[in-house]
Amino acid sequence: MADEHTDNEMSELPPGKDEPFDLFRDDHLAAVERAAGTLYLDCLADEGYPQERALAQGAEPTFAALDEPPLQPTTVAEARRHGLGGPVPAQSAKIVRTDPAFQRVAESCLGTAGDRLGGAAEVSEVRDRYGRLGNELVKARGEAVQQLVGRSTGAFAGCLAEHGFRLPDGETFDPSATADLFGVPLGANEPPRRADPPRVRELPADAELVPGTREQDYVPTDRERRYAVALVTCLRSTGLLTQVEDELPALQQQIVQEHAAELADLNPRLQALADRARAVLAPRS
Repeated sequence: MADEHTDNEMSELPPGKDEPFDLFRDDHLAAVERAAGTLYLDCLADEGYPQERALAQGAEPTFAALDEPPLQPTTVAEARRHGLGGPVPAQSAKIVRTDPAFQRVAESCLGTAGDRLGGAAEVSEVRDRYGRLGNELVKARGEAVQQLVGRSTGAFAGCLAEHGFRLPDGETFDPSATADLFGVPLGANEPPRRADPPRVRELPADAELVPGTREQDYVPTDRERRYAVALVTCLRSTGLLTQVEDELPALQQQIVQEHAAELADLNPRLQALADRARAVLAPRS
């Protein structure tokens, strides 16, 4: 039955897409998120709370991890710059309100926004279930890749040893915890730095404007940089990186088949919500 679901859904791939994970319609989910947020802010403004709309930012990708390489870093340059870490994204400013009247209006506006998109209960259920499905796909892909790497531990661990990272006696190679195994101290992200506060007109006394923060770069330790370079070098020299890239479509296909019933149920419902969402957003583009 799962195969039938998958075969039927493959015909619903976005134009120009051919990877099994492309069945997860992150683009539809993003449209719904943008429209729901826009309608919510419009409702708040209509009810006398326009300040939140002044702070509105573009929607962030909801499941960007599915589009990223499963093994990182992938280049020596990236390894030298970031080690095993990465930056913390910038955070937008926000308004914190304690007025009970606002809380009631906000709850009502969430329902109003959902009703415009096809029903508040339907929007809530599809968004929640699709979000959980996306998390499950990310987790399943990570576990599958780790198992694939684990089958090549001998050659991989030997290569790392040649670069100065030898397993301690009695330890077994674990591809998911290599930094700990080799005693590699990790770096940290820079402390938060406030972004320039936006201008918000007529902010009431019972509301607080919390400034946003700038992107926080990651600063690896010197040993972490050397270890990350060794990882990239060994992934390439052992052929493991190419092997993962070659086997990734089959891994994705297996994971998709395991979730085929959920995709068959949720994708048409999400499509309907996304069509309404794009209709809402079209006059504003």
